[in-house]
Amino acid sequence: MRDFNEATRAARERLDGETLSAAESAWLERALRGAAEARPRRRVWVLTGAAAALATVAAVVFFMSRETQTPGGFVVLSGKRACVTALADGVEVLASCALTPRLAVDGAEAELAAGTVLLREQSALRLRRGRATFAVTKRKPGEQPFVVRVSDGAVVVTGTRFTVSQSAEGGAVAVTEGTVELRWADGQVSPVRAGESVVWPRPAAKAEPMPDVTDELETPDAPSPQHGRRTTKAAPPPDANKVLRQLLQLRTQNRTDEALALLREARNNRAYTAVQRERFGFELCNLVTQARGGSEACACWKRHARDFPASARGEQVPEALRKCAK
Repeated sequence: MRDFNEATRAARERLDGETLSAAESAWLERALRGAAEARPRRRVWVLTGAAAALATVAAVVFFMSRETQTPGGFVVLSGKRACVTALADGVEVLASCALTPRLAVDGAEAELAAGTVLLREQSALRLRRGRATFAVTKRKPGEQPFVVRVSDGAVVVTGTRFTVSQSAEGGAVAVTEGTVELRWADGQVSPVRAGESVVWPRPAAKAEPMPDVTDELETPDAPSPQHGRRTTKAAPPPDANKVLRQLLQLRTQNRTDEALALLREARNNRAYTAVQRERFGFELCNLVTQARGGSEACACWKRHARDFPASARGEQVPEALRKCAK
């Protein structure tokens, strides 16, 4: 029985982090107990019986490992497998997942945030959306590099730790250790070193705006007809896409408080259009839900529904309000 207990402990340590169903747990116990009880009583067969029990453990571990492997070659290492949905060419982490599943793929480990979709594209990966942190083992000279394709190019590494974010508007890569190359779709290459980050799309070069002729003609000697004061135009707000790119960078670097402050300021800035302010408010409530939750998140969604009753976000806002009502 001591051999059985040791084999059971080894199996549990090997499967640490995996969530087994009741049927899987019962099958494992029966297999191990059957191997232990069938062992002959004679001392000469003790080692043989222990080897049989351990062989059964190895078979179960192998079987369970195969169960977690997806068609795209991803293997779930930790986190509830119910959070990870296998796709035809990759994996998707459910948006409702409260954990951060850890997967193995192509000699690297990846931690995927809720809502992330990571796909296989030949010898590379494609981050369709979401956020993924990779720890890549050092490649030997001549070995295939580890490649993560994004909307505006590809992140190429030979061994490092970095985080990639991708959304419909753009994305960012932030490096924790080592150096990566961001190979843009137009062929240019941007090295990104530890502590640095790069966002995409790259802002297009803009011509300097022409001075306002009317404003140039106005002087203190020529007061405006309104109360004798000179009228000035309010400075335009930052480009909305620039705000979203800055948001991605802050979230990638886990600077949540700064990201929340950025979104609150943008949502309350009346210089933006109603559509832009609605988008900022929606992103704000999403981030509050993920980072704070509880009554603070519900208060944000209620205000969003009040300020933007015709939200462009479909059923997502009503669904959030229904959860708050429970």
